[in-house]
Amino acid sequence: MIEPLRATGAPFVNRADLRVEDVQISATWPLAPGDVGGIMSVRRQVLDPILADAATEAGAQVRTATKVIALREENGRVAGVRVRTDAGEQELHARMVVGADGRNSAIARLPGIRKYNVVPSQRAVYWGYFDGGEMGTARWAASRPSSRTAGRTGSCSLSPRMPVFTR
Repeated sequence: MIEPLRATGAPFVNRADLRVEDVQISATWPLAPGDVGGIMSVRRQVLDPILADAATEAGAQVRTATKVIALREENGRVAGVRVRTDAGEQELHARMVVGADGRNSAIARLPGIRKYNVVPSQRAVYWGYFDGGEMGTARWAASRPSSRTAGRTGSCSLSPRMPVFTR
């Protein structure tokens, strides 16, 4: 999958730097032997078709505009799903059902799987896309409320080259 990702033009990020108040963390992105690069940020509208094509090539049936409304059970195990589309409802049989449907997964919710280690999130990352931005300028802002920072925001830049930071 790396070649279709490279073809998007999204750069690999190999350095990260975070500055809030007088705290600075700067590091080279860790790579294991054989890694092709650091991290990438590819827009969902570009990434989703790449993932769907790879799944299809691997033998999966990709269905869009389809909502799972129930799980099918056989002999005490999940053996497929019941779905709703614009054309109506349909049962799909499967040896394995994978819940790749996000944070509020219907596949996890429908059988009543117990939630565990549920804690309030104290972190967030917001991505933005800007026309005319120069590589090396601040790309996103990070803020973690605490008594020390009192909601102040620091700037962070992720860049394929050594970044320049603003505050």
